[in-house]
Amino acid sequence: MPNIIQEKTFAILENENKDLMIMIKSHSLNPATDPEIIYDGKTHAILFRDNDTTIILDYISEDMRDKIFNSDKILITEYEKDNSKKSDAIIINEYYANIVKVKKVPLNENNIITIEDIKESEDIKTELKKYFE
Repeated sequence: MPNIIQEKTFAILENENKDLMIMIKSHSLNPATDPEIIYDGKTHAILFRDNDTTIILDYISEDMRDKIFNSDKILITEYEKDNSKKSDAIIINEYYANIVKVKKVPLNENNIITIEDIKESEDIKTELKKYFE
């Protein structure tokens, strides 16, 4: 059965050439296999990383939605916290994921933890510190 992960901590970056990169915490040491992002231009996207791992990219910022939807592919960079403190993170995997445009992302909104479900902003800071301390 595939591992389905709701990714709440990720970053979408754009370089001067308008290329996009999504940085996510690594969920596998194995290389991605035919990765695809299913996206409708709205709040959520689904990254089918491989046959074993599906990642829900949760609450995509409004300023990135059209940019992602209008892309053919996006660089995905998976990282882990660097415990040696030589840097903030170690890159584990990098790969391109094709964007598959759909009318509606096939998600049951009732199963997604919303921002309202998170108690206070301190909880968000605590969650982010896990990745960057």
